[in-house]
Amino acid sequence: MNFASFSNLQRNQFWIFQLIGWSALFVILILLSILFNPPTAGYFVSLALTYAGSALIAAILTLGLRLIYRWTWESGFIVAFS
Repeated sequence: MNFASFSNLQRNQFWIFQLIGWSALFVILILLSILFNPPTAGYFVSLALTYAGSALIAAILTLGLRLIYRWTWESGFIVAFS
């Protein structure tokens, strides 16, 4: 791994963690639903879409929080706390 690829990885770290984290949540919710409350065939599709939608909404919300936190950090703590 050279420095250029490491720098690119560090720049995209937020997106990598977002994709892995919310995808893992989706998979875990589906597995828990299958193991502890096996749904019927028609219900499973709507359940999976609900889980996917909630993960997508959560990813969008954390993106918004990231933008707010970045703006606050770049503005300085005097502006942030006053």
